[in-house]
Amino acid sequence: MSTIREDYVLKQIERIGELIALALGFKATGKTDHALRTVDAGLDELFGKERELLELVDAKTAARLIADPRKIKAYADLLRAQMKFTENSRDRSRLESRSQSLFDEVSMMSN
Repeated sequence: MSTIREDYVLKQIERIGELIALALGFKATGKTDHALRTVDAGLDELFGKERELLELVDAKTAARLIADPRKIKAYADLLRAQMKFTENSRDRSRLESRSQSLFDEVSMMSN
């Protein structure tokens, strides 16, 4: 991977961490809607128009499309954060399952 691309990916990952921390702060003050919007913005920032496609495919296909294990983990982290701020139990369960499947895919990539 080129140094420029490597720097870009690292900056994206760092930004996602900042957004998750910001969302957790909103949640702590009872601003769940702000927390969800912050996570949503993070997903848009990380994937842009690809986000819609990633949400339509299964976790294995999403991981293959993303390719970079760090970005897959960031995606899973964002979904896990989204799960924490979602009130609907069915949605929480779906998000938890998908994020875990993405983490599993990363584990399989490193084997």
